[in-house]
Amino acid sequence: FHMRMQDTARQRMTMEAELRVALIDGQFELYFQPQVTADGELHALEALLRWQHPYRGVVAPDKFIGVAEDTGMIVPLGEWVFEHTVKQIAEWQQTESVAPDVRFAINVSAKQLETASFCEHVEEVLGRYDVSPKYLVLEITESLLIQNDEIAEGVLTRLSDIGLTFSVDDFGTGYSSLATIQNAPIGQLKIDKRFITHLHLHDENDAQAQQDKQSALVNAILSLGKALGLEVVAEGVETEEQSQVLQQLDCRYMQGYLYSKALPADEILKLLSLQAKKHSQ
Repeated sequence: FHMRMQDTARQRMTMEAELRVALIDGQFELYFQPQVTADGELHALEALLRWQHPYRGVVAPDKFIGVAEDTGMIVPLGEWVFEHTVKQIAEWQQTESVAPDVRFAINVSAKQLETASFCEHVEEVLGRYDVSPKYLVLEITESLLIQNDEIAEGVLTRLSDIGLTFSVDDFGTGYSSLATIQNAPIGQLKIDKRFITHLHLHDENDAQAQQDKQSALVNAILSLGKALGLEVVAEGVETEEQSQVLQQLDCRYMQGYLYSKALPADEILKLLSLQAKKHSQ
């Protein structure tokens, strides 16, 4: 047992050291996953971090984000993601490759929000690259909103006042009250993919009650969003059937492998160029 604990601790220390080197050596890369409208138009792009490890290959975030959270490395990593996303937006805007209605979503951790300089960093980066806050959506978790409500609301209010939008990611998995959602300066809810997975068109051979329950939960979140004037995005959409059910429930925005996996910037540029051409016609 103690040997296992020592091995785990050693692995985490190695991972932390490698993360520090990766930041210095430029081993990280941004990928972007599209969010689309019900009629297939590009609505937004979520920035996702990929680690191009020198001998492990591409390392997905779920393999290192936990260590980054525990060691505090999540703060410099989060700053890197924010700055490089804004830098990428600026480059695309300079070449008129991005339509003005496409927004960019960036995940923000609790530790980042708790950092005293978080707001200053956001404002400084936006000013340096001359990117309007209206193009950005900062995604926070529902649990962050509950556990860090005073800090979160102060930061959220300050940044929403300058034009940023905040989104509650994985909505429906936490215990936030309606008052929390109503009072916080939130502009978007993202329905957790666990609620989307079991959405099916009605089939006599399937468990009708289970289908109805899933649809009812998703419909309740959509209704809440509509009542509060919030945009609602369904994430984790993987099948045409799930898409059809969501459209029947009047869900306007979706994200998932059905539409596209996360793609590197050069592949995303092709999508953006098509959208920009449509917008200019």
